[in-house]
Amino acid sequence: MKMVVTILIIAMCGSVCWGTFYGNVHVDLTAIVDRVYDSHSFLDGTISSGDKFSGSYQYSVPCEDSDPLFSEAEYMYKEIPQCYMNFKIGGHTFATVTDNSDMLVQIWNDVSLGDFTPKDYFGVRSYNNLPLDNGTDVLAILWQLQSTLNPLADTSLLLEGPVSEEWDWYRGIEITGGPREAECKDKFHLWARVTSVESTFYEIPEPATVLLLICGSLITIRKKK
Repeated sequence: MKMVVTILIIAMCGSVCWGTFYGNVHVDLTAIVDRVYDSHSFLDGTISSGDKFSGSYQYSVPCEDSDPLFSEAEYMYKEIPQCYMNFKIGGHTFATVTDNSDMLVQIWNDVSLGDFTPKDYFGVRSYNNLPLDNGTDVLAILWQLQSTLNPLADTSLLLEGPVSEEWDWYRGIEITGGPREAECKDKFHLWARVTSVESTFYEIPEPATVLLLICGSLITIRKKK
């Protein structure tokens, strides 16, 4: 019983230290292709401007900021299966290698870019992706948004997808692929604009909660004995 009490104390202390939110932020998107550049026909001519498509991305919280400046944050996700991007367009699948992910979530708050106007920025990037069925490498999948409407209060990870109407400057998907060492003109490039965003937060019990559940089970077992 002393051991159980000790674990309970550790768990309650841990619940304060570890924080509240543990889970996966899942965001479903629909979009329309704006423009395609594919001089070497890597996409087999199956994707055109005006094509509608859907997809999703997911990342876990919490995550440590790897660039802890006041107005900029970078959250890295490496080899985490539940973190990915996935879009299906024109018979092709553009998707993260889920068992070896390399994703980045960038959040900037009130950063002055080229025109010196303070903007908020949100971006999700996947660098390690599955090749297309024809063997073409998919080098980067990106969704990025910029806004002068100040939708972000700080650089904390969002627990839901960005509300499109709050991002007035730019909100587009970009996908690039082809030979890794090739020049930009010898790769394919796809640009699309997002038309809808739906979010789901899948909560995962925090470590302290799990410990408390284990302790409760141990106490029940001892009482039955």
